[in-house]
This record gives sequence, structure tokens and C-alpha cells, in this order.
Amino acid sequence: MTPERARVIWKEAIINVISLLRLNKFQPPLIGQTKLPPDVQYLRAHFETWKPGTRGNTPMAILYRMYENIVIDDEKQLRKGIRYFYAQPKWHVSTIPDPCDPDPARYAILAALTGILVKSLNLCIAQGLPREMPGVPKTPHELEMSKAQPPRWQKEPGWAARVKPLEERLELPTRYGYAPQHDELASVPFLEKNISTFEPNIDFDV
Repeated sequence: MTPERARVIWKEAIINVISLLRLNKFQPPLIGQTKLPPDVQYLRAHFETWKPGTRGNTPMAILYRMYENIVIDDEKQLRKGIRYFYAQPKWHVSTIPDPCDPDPARYAILAALTGILVKSLNLCIAQGLPREMPGVPKTPHELEMSKAQPPRWQKEPGWAARVKPLEERLELPTRYGYAPQHDELASVPFLEKNISTFEPNIDFDV
């Protein structure tokens, strides 16, 4: 193969990758990761000893860590992930790229978690704590100044709604084995994906 022919092939390959990215049919893997987190069955079987292994400080990495935390019922770390996301004013739930996860259950949980993120972040914003503030208002004047700023509400990414509900109901009980006995007791974003789990405690001040 001549050098000129090699350059042509390389150029065509780059154009193809760019085209796939623009069509949203290809997503790069998690930065620094060699594989995706384990499936739900594995995490539930090892929840007492499992430590979330997803690395990185990107919206996608946070979402995958939230997946690990919700499955092993580690609410403390789940809330830390939400707090971290909230503290990044340039991050928006609606722009989290489609992970195109090959595991249906994991994909459905990721989609549901975007709804949890939206609900939690919007609760904070509704309290008069816009993400652009350098810190929590400490005086009545600062609080009024904060509330005077136009809120930038979060919304779910388009791909989350396109993720189909699981064919069979998936239960995510607490680490003590408790699960919602009725749909009315379950988290709505998860129920929409045919997953039964309690709503995590996401109402907090930042």
C-alpha cells in the first residue's frame, strides 16, 4: 500500500467516525474505563462488599456511579453524586449523551436515574439556590438576590424517553430486602421503566 493510499483510507475512516457521532449512533466508552460496570444480578449478589468502580468526573461517569449506588442501595454515595452534578453549573441533565448500554436492565436504570437527577436538581433550584451562585446564600438579602435570578430548570435527555420499559418487572430492594409492595410506594421514574424500587432521598440543601 502506497503512503498516498494509506492517507486516503485514514481520511475516510475519520469522516465515517464523525458521521456516526453526528448521527448519535456511536458513543465513546467511559474515559479511562476498560469495561462497563457489572450487571444488576452481579451487583445485588455482591452488594455488601462492592465498591463502585466507575472512574472519571464527567456527567456520564457520575450517571454510571449512580447506577452502581442505586443497585447496591448506597444512598449516601448516590446523594454525593447528585451534589457533585449540581455543583457543576455547566452540566445539564438534558445533554448527558446516550450511553447506548447493551444491557437492557442497566440501560433502563440509567434512563430512570436521569429523572431522579432532574427532580433533585430542580428541587434545589426551586429553593432559590441557582447553580450559578458561588455558595449557599447566608443572609436574607443574598437569598432574595438568589431568588431574583431566573431559574434554569433541568430536563431529561431525549434518549431517556426512548429507552423501552423492561419486559419483566425488575425489583431493586433495599440492602435489608425491603421492596415496594404497591406501585404507589415506588419511584415514578423507575416505574416508567418497569422497575420497582423506593424513591431515594434526594431532597436536600446544597
